[in-house]
Amino acid sequence: MTDLSAKLPHASATVRAQNPGLFGIAPEKTEQDGAQDELPGMPAHEQTEKRMQDEFHNWLKLLGFRPRTPQDIQRHHLGLWYIHLHKPVGNPILMDTILIDSTRGAHRARCIEIELKIKGGRLSPEQRCMEMRGECVVAWDLDQAKDAVKVWRKMLMDEDKAMNAADRERNK
Repeated sequence: MTDLSAKLPHASATVRAQNPGLFGIAPEKTEQDGAQDELPGMPAHEQTEKRMQDEFHNWLKLLGFRPRTPQDIQRHHLGLWYIHLHKPVGNPILMDTILIDSTRGAHRARCIEIELKIKGGRLSPEQRCMEMRGECVVAWDLDQAKDAVKVWRKMLMDEDKAMNAADRERNK
């Protein structure tokens, strides 16, 4: 589990309380927690994967990503977005989380697909094919998912620097 206390020293108490796993804080147990430990009708391995996805999405929010919802699309245009496909079973063409960086406009928007799997999880044949061709990232734990995002963001920043330098050179 990642501890972001040193990297985000100004995070409010509310943010820390809402994201205890990200700040190395053991979540407080309440009487309702027993009911929340199990998601009704969902096998244990899917519950574990769902919890990992929730923690990943909370981490993305700390980076400035917003969930892409119809309401957000009405209010915001450019930005960092994430889309989580709920119950993508039987959908062999998209991974379960898609990140979009549209901060530079629609024609320069870039995206990455990430499939979060718990250890022992299985990829469909289509997912394996997409992973082998480098069309997506498969993360087998939270740290791998975070690393994939960091590498992707660095690549985008490097591309932007190169484009800006080329633009400056052309405009001389």
